[in-house]
Amino acid sequence: MSFGKAPAAHVSCGPSLCSSASPAGTGTVHVTVSTAGATGATGPADAFTYASAGDHRPGTQLATK
Repeated sequence: MSFGKAPAAHVSCGPSLCSSASPAGTGTVHVTVSTAGATGATGPADAFTYASAGDHRPGTQLATK
């Protein structure tokens, strides 16, 4: 799993869902999931926008895919 060109940390995948910690970054990037055979296509649904430090409230989830 990658956020833009940066690899994600603490990736955990099940049959229909993957979750991870996003690496440091800014702006909006595409989130991609790769397997041994392919990397998923990108599109508007996989956009991840980094929030500024002041926008995050503890206990909230910033984004899901």
